Amino acid sequence: MFDSKRRQEMDEWMEREGVNKSALPKKSFEVKVKRPSSACPKTLRINLENCKYDIVRETAERLNFKEIRNETEVWDLYWTDLSVSSERVSKMQPFQYINHFPGMIEICRKAQLAKHLKRLQATAPEDYNFFPASWSVPGEVDEWRREVRRRAASGQPPVTYIVKPDAGAMGRGIYLVQREEDLDVSGAINPEFNGWVIQEYLDAPLLIDALKFDLRIYVLVTSVDPLRIYLLDEGLARFATVEYTVPSPANLQTRNMHLTNYSVNKHADAYVFAESNPNAGSKRRLTAVFAALARQGHDIDALRKRIERLVVKTVLTIEPQLAHTYYMACSRTMGAKDGRRRRVERSSRCFELLGFDVLLDEQLQPWLMEVNHSPSFGTDTPLDAEVKGQAIYDAIKSLGLDVRKRKAFIGQQLKEQKERLYGPARGRPQVPRWRRAPPPPASSSEEEEEEEEEEE
Repeated sequence: MFDSKRRQEMDEWMEREGVNKSALPKKSFEVKVKRPSSACPKTLRINLENCKYDIVRETAERLNFKEIRNETEVWDLYWTDLSVSSERVSKMQPFQYINHFPGMIEICRKAQLAKHLKRLQATAPEDYNFFPASWSVPGEVDEWRREVRRRAASGQPPVTYIVKPDAGAMGRGIYLVQREEDLDVSGAINPEFNGWVIQEYLDAPLLIDALKFDLRIYVLVTSVDPLRIYLLDEGLARFATVEYTVPSPANLQTRNMHLTNYSVNKHADAYVFAESNPNAGSKRRLTAVFAALARQGHDIDALRKRIERLVVKTVLTIEPQLAHTYYMACSRTMGAKDGRRRRVERSSRCFELLGFDVLLDEQLQPWLMEVNHSPSFGTDTPLDAEVKGQAIYDAIKSLGLDVRKRKAFIGQQLKEQKERLYGPARGRPQVPRWRRAPPPPASSSEEEEEEEEEEE
């Protein structure tokens, strides 16, 4: 834009040259100033380069996130299907969030989960009585063999055991045994599995429509120090497709009766996709199942409290380890200006959306089967999309993400970089105020004359 002096000179020149200003286009005296774009856009950014689920992307779009797939781009939220290390978390900026805690995998591997729960069962058996007796293979296979032989020698009826791969998923590699010689963990059945867990099979489950079922409980952990855990109101109930009978040598291989995994049962002819009726189908809402049990006279409030205690006590088995790992990853040692060393906690954030698989027995007691580190967010049905999408939505909304945090951090980084290059910014120099100078000191002769005058 022109200042007033420049405009006055322009007017005088046009008057001397006889230029008719009214004939000129009005915009000839306008100057458009293009303002620079903001360094940080107003949209939150989510990195999904290691996420395979479309429902996560759809939920991010619902929350007005911008998806990025390049690790070099600045992001606010990183959602990954893989576990994260403490080194990965330590590199995060204070405004960034990631959907896993380093160390949470300790309760998401079947052998490690059994180890931690058995340690607490030994000291507090009444508090940790929600997990079936378990043995890890190969470390505790001899102990399991001795238990089987002891029961046989005492004349007790045979017990059914379920054998699971330590890191297996979707029902792969699971089988049932009742005799010691039926155990095969040499790799002949599934060579890709190295570790195994042997677990007592719960042969008296609660049935609905004569079918065995389990519950998928979605659990949100937002902090480990202090520990904050939320159980989401909605979840899923997954049903087997063959009517249940007590395990026997004749039906041990009937996987569609003993296993409730969706991946095992979805191809069965008896699988029912009943989206319109919440009280039917091979997959149902958690709240619909609770409502059905309430109509049968069961105390659902008491059941919910038992499930809550089960979840909290399970996470508590590794809470000290989680808190220590998180603190070390999100803290760093820095030098203060006075030369002292001090520890400053970084404000990077983690959260975790876990899937707890719970089985109810005839007495409506919940039993923990396993904990899923990255529960499946596949959406084969509208029910999956609604329940899982809402779980993801609630988890992200609970973080309170704000794009201003990123903008403030980047602005502070630019300021510090400028100070490193050019030195700290200096204010305007202080101009001393003018003041009356003091009178010059009197000479010796004048002082003598003043003394004589005082004497006179």
